[in-house]
Amino acid sequence: MKLTNKTVILLILLIAIILRFINYFDIPFTHDEFSAMFRLNFDSFSELIEKGVKIDGHPAGIQVFLYYWTKLFGYQEWIVKLPFAIFGIISVYIIYLIGTKWFNETVGLLSAAYIGSIQFTIMYSQIARLYISGMFFSLLMIYYWSNLMMNPHKNFNRNSLLFIISTSLCTYNHHFSLLFAAIVGISGVFYIQRKYLIKYVISGITRCAFKI
Repeated sequence: MKLTNKTVILLILLIAIILRFINYFDIPFTHDEFSAMFRLNFDSFSELIEKGVKIDGHPAGIQVFLYYWTKLFGYQEWIVKLPFAIFGIISVYIIYLIGTKWFNETVGLLSAAYIGSIQFTIMYSQIARLYISGMFFSLLMIYYWSNLMMNPHKNFNRNSLLFIISTSLCTYNHHFSLLFAAIVGISGVFYIQRKYLIKYVISGITRCAFKI
């Protein structure tokens, strides 16, 4: 029986899910996670920023997310790690979309298979820190940036808005994803079709305003 590309990507996603959830409920917190967890026990958002974020030096995004996530759902290891496992799984599909858009479906499938199965991405999908989220937000940004570069005439405002949102998430996630977002944003000035340049620059200014 001949497998279709749709079937193959579903199989890749299934394997990615299995690999990330093997012994999932037995995975303990790492030292890095404990460091973040110890900086969540505050009574107010302002106290979280002053005593839980500023002393760490990273952008506030993930620490703020964990603060509210644990308030809602608790501190059990599997609960805290769950969003990051989901980030890792969705990243597999996004890299497939990017590879298909930039090259072809074969490249998309190979990229998804690689990201879905290598130890590096599996491990960080099981750690509730800002590394796999950085990959997820960066890939999301690249997807909408690619739409703007390759098909600016199609849903420009929608893609621009989603590009701004995903870029802002990058900036609040980690210094490295912030730097990557800046490089990608500046690169777009040279790749965007000339008649869309002004609109693209305006979206960049809006993006900077979000960061401020």
